[in-house]
Amino acid sequence: MKQIVQDLKNGATEFIELPMPKATPGHVLIRTQSTLISNGTERMLLNFGKANLLSKALQQPDRVKQVFQKIQTDGWKPTLEVVQRKLNTKIPLGYCHVGEIIDIGEGVKGLKIRDRVVSNGAHAEVVNVSEKLVQKIPDAVSDMEAVFTVPGAIALQGIRLAQPTFGETAAVFGLGLIGQMAVQLLRAQGCKVLALDVDKSKVELAEKSGAIGFLCNENAVEFVKSLTQNRGADFVIIAASNKDSSIIEQSAGLLRKRGRIVLIGSTGLKLNRADFYEKEISFQVSCSYGPGRYDPNFEEKNLDYPIGFVRWTAQRNFEAILEAFENKWLSIDAFPVNKNPFETALEVYENLEKDSALAHVFLYQNETLDTRNFIRLQQRKFNTAHPVIGIIGSGDYTTGLLLPALKLASAQVNWICGNSGIDTALAAKKFNIPNITSEPENLLNNELTNVIIISNRHQFHAPLALAALQKNKHVLVEKPLAIYPEELLKLAEVYAQSKGSLIVGYNRRYSTFSRMAKERLTQSPMNISMSINAGKIDSKSWIQDRAQGGGRIVGELCHWVDLACYFTDALVDNVYANSMGQDENDDNLSVVLSMKDGSNVNINYFSNGHPSEEKERIEIYQNGKIIKIENWKKISGFGFEKKLQHKSAQDKGHNTFYADFLHSIENLNEPIQKAESLFNVSATTFAAVKSIGSRSVQSIETFF
Repeated sequence: MKQIVQDLKNGATEFIELPMPKATPGHVLIRTQSTLISNGTERMLLNFGKANLLSKALQQPDRVKQVFQKIQTDGWKPTLEVVQRKLNTKIPLGYCHVGEIIDIGEGVKGLKIRDRVVSNGAHAEVVNVSEKLVQKIPDAVSDMEAVFTVPGAIALQGIRLAQPTFGETAAVFGLGLIGQMAVQLLRAQGCKVLALDVDKSKVELAEKSGAIGFLCNENAVEFVKSLTQNRGADFVIIAASNKDSSIIEQSAGLLRKRGRIVLIGSTGLKLNRADFYEKEISFQVSCSYGPGRYDPNFEEKNLDYPIGFVRWTAQRNFEAILEAFENKWLSIDAFPVNKNPFETALEVYENLEKDSALAHVFLYQNETLDTRNFIRLQQRKFNTAHPVIGIIGSGDYTTGLLLPALKLASAQVNWICGNSGIDTALAAKKFNIPNITSEPENLLNNELTNVIIISNRHQFHAPLALAALQKNKHVLVEKPLAIYPEELLKLAEVYAQSKGSLIVGYNRRYSTFSRMAKERLTQSPMNISMSINAGKIDSKSWIQDRAQGGGRIVGELCHWVDLACYFTDALVDNVYANSMGQDENDDNLSVVLSMKDGSNVNINYFSNGHPSEEKERIEIYQNGKIIKIENWKKISGFGFEKKLQHKSAQDKGHNTFYADFLHSIENLNEPIQKAESLFNVSATTFAAVKSIGSRSVQSIETFF
């Protein structure tokens, strides 16, 4: 199937061929009938993409600050690699979509196959969209009307925040598509509407909807006062895009005392305190289509907001706009709209800057739709004397670290699988991978592929590892191995019967610095102190979600538990963990590990530090000697006869880890890490979680 994407580096648009997505839990699969370009919104995206690096930086000062902080902690090279990777991204375009449901994911209740629906899907022949961002279209509403639902919902949400009452005077700045729909919705609510824009044709169009138009080349304040008995407007809706703050200033000037401003569009936000102070003006920014947008609980888990507490969610705003079309409170009949076959989309985007239409609608012909869930990009022959790899997961870790490391090791990658078809296709193209798919079964059932690398969200790690081991594949799982103890027990059972091997991506033990330290250590017990300045992750992140990421303790603590096992050559015996809030989901915790050789390990994993400070520090105390590793860029030894001092670019061991893994398979050696240690590390993280809740020492034997 085809989809339109934009190159974030240069702003160019292109068609990309992708495998058919699958209907994931809580989502529906929709075959597209039509999609809409809102000229103003998408023109802004195109202009950002076409801007040079300096212009992009000036538009995102917060991101620039993050870049400089990362340079301080990680160095220039890793930082530049991350920046280049972000800039080389291609993003989907489009957010106004009409189509027919062709498949339904697990847990979807309110929709069925063949329903005609609107969604915020992209410009693509098939889309996979959350049930909570999909709404069934009434029979009386045409596809051509319904495709305007999303911009209508954006306008409606801004109006809801303004809280209009019958008879009030509203000023609408910016009469693009969203501004025009705002005019009609305000008129339907009994408001007098003053429509302002620099484009005469748009002002005239708003006047056809019952607004009083004003061309913004004169004194707007006097104009508004003349129509409001010198009081000023009750509220302003800003639906314009403007880099400076002039529209905000004008809005404040034409409002009455205690007036309201709601920003739907994008403008400069330099506010003049005197303007707002003297009139006690309220200012609010509207977020997209309404409550629920960007909330993972709403969009991914389908947890609705109770209607008694949140009357209008994003989905219910969709419903209201469709009802407005059904009752003729909204009309697009007078809008200058161009209809184009989907195949001509690139030409439309190329001419968007000089186009006078208010919107463009793409019409899709589905007779030739490719419904395969895999695509063969090229024919390649592989040397079966060497490992042949299939990768599940195409996110940042895969593209930024995993694939470059495999390329350096001259690995043979046959398949890559991912939910994000765009990321999967781009990774395949960049790293010369012949086959892409949205379905892991294609890799697992491929006889040529004997190595499976699992690098997707944590909840899939154990189930996919089980499936691969049952097919006697060699399996590499990015941490964590499992997110529930029951999964770990099942993996151990299956692994014992499998002819395949199992390894987890604990790369830090393969760092040059770790190996230099290991060479100086003896078999006697030691004290190890590890300090991790982890940084804050949003509580709504999937990593923090117990069902998806396992929680940050399970998902990330395992790295340092494994490192303790590596340095001591011992397994963990007991664990005690204490968090700042005594909450098993808190990511500010101290962990004490008692190793079976008598060693003592303290892991301080904190998220409340400053990002400019180094992220990881390891200190090892043994027999009157100290070894210190600083952020994987420097190692120092104290008390040794032979000097131990080394600095280099940051090395967390990724390249060595993957090279050693492939070498062990190719030469039929023992796995590079014993399964007993892998299971012990995972069991320790589960024990740490339980220790926080019970405030007691936990024996690892009770977990595994």
